[in-house]
Amino acid sequence: MRFSFLVFFLLFFAWACLPKEEQLSTDPILKLAFSTDTLQFDTLISGQKSTFEQLQVYNRAEKAIEITQIRLAGGDNSPYQVIINGNETTTENNIRLLGKDSLLIIVQYHAQATNENAPVAMPDSLIFLTNGNEQEVKCQAATQDVYRFGKHTILQDTTLKADRPFLLTDTLTVAPAVNLTIEAGATFLAQQAAAVNIFGSLQAQGTNEQPIVFRNEKLTVEAPSQWSGIHINSPTGEINLQFTEVRNAQNSLCIQNSTTPVMLKNCQLINQGGYGLLINQAEIHAENSIFSKSGKAMICSYGGTHFYGNHLTINGIGSSLLRRDPLIKVQPEAPETNSKVQANAPHFELINSIVWGANQEEISIEGTDSPAEITFSLLKTLQDFGNTNLYNNYFSSDLFQNIEEDNYKLKEDSPQIDQATPTAVKKDFLDRTRDEKPDIGAFEFIAEEDLTPTE
Repeated sequence: MRFSFLVFFLLFFAWACLPKEEQLSTDPILKLAFSTDTLQFDTLISGQKSTFEQLQVYNRAEKAIEITQIRLAGGDNSPYQVIINGNETTTENNIRLLGKDSLLIIVQYHAQATNENAPVAMPDSLIFLTNGNEQEVKCQAATQDVYRFGKHTILQDTTLKADRPFLLTDTLTVAPAVNLTIEAGATFLAQQAAAVNIFGSLQAQGTNEQPIVFRNEKLTVEAPSQWSGIHINSPTGEINLQFTEVRNAQNSLCIQNSTTPVMLKNCQLINQGGYGLLINQAEIHAENSIFSKSGKAMICSYGGTHFYGNHLTINGIGSSLLRRDPLIKVQPEAPETNSKVQANAPHFELINSIVWGANQEEISIEGTDSPAEITFSLLKTLQDFGNTNLYNNYFSSDLFQNIEEDNYKLKEDSPQIDQATPTAVKKDFLDRTRDEKPDIGAFEFIAEEDLTPTE
């Protein structure tokens, strides 16, 4: 009896001497706290793994509590990987969390094939059992199945459908005398080594509602030089791009040695590390298009190129890169090497367009067969291209609604409103009808009260 009393006394004394944060409480009123109630992951292409997300689990109480169990609700079938105390697991039992202490849990999402065209949500939950309480932290992600192209050459006339995205991991080539047609709404996601090479013909004709998009693989990354771009070299047929966007490439569109006119209508070349449009010995017709944010010239034309632009918005503000080139650079010599190209003299015409950037001089035109014709445009230049143009005395905030978000719509007091001249281009970038006094640039200003719900 004396011995039992002594043991009890020693145990009680030992417990009483424990620091408060080590004393275990089973009070059901005590609950865990979390750094977030939802772990949100990006939509991933099937077969990919996400970055690791961290979840901090807090014991706000003075005393220790026992986490009876932490488990993934989906168990072994869950697409999520969980690391607790350095152990990869779907269930962890009996974890003691001291008072005012925290536990770090690391979670990664593994995107698995779904055999569906649209993105498929993949929800799960982390379940915590503590002192009779059940608490939940949600895990949310989605998987997008894709068609995959490695290094591949298209050898016969082909139509690429828009039912799910295309993942380009290497160079996709269209052989000479082969026609590639791309359905409206198609999306191409390019990895770092990817490029599109066209030696045949290309029909990429999207719509305002369903544009065709070429961009880098990671949708959350908006940075230049994430992939190579589209290269059109000695095409054997027509090149038509309509409602097509090329984003985050090194050089968005390179065209050389084309014997038939290249048509660019309602296109966007956005956020390129080098050139937006690099042209050698070709004839380009561009209208209602946006060329914005580049590390070098937005339009670099050399050799015998003939360029005709109508209702273009060419912007150099907002790039993360320092650009020394002017936005428009026309010359007989090839860029970088300055080697003379054996060709006819270049020709350049621009009407109803915006050329605006941070440099004092954004236009450099040399060696053309006749003086460049630039009319009814808003220009950042020290040169005089005639009195139909507007020059220099504006801020970029005067011209566009939000450059940072690539929104180049006009503000209600933008100086380019009603300053263009009527031409055969009767609709704007958004396929809206221009009025009898059209606006300079790709967009026609329409007051909010006059907009339809789709505009």
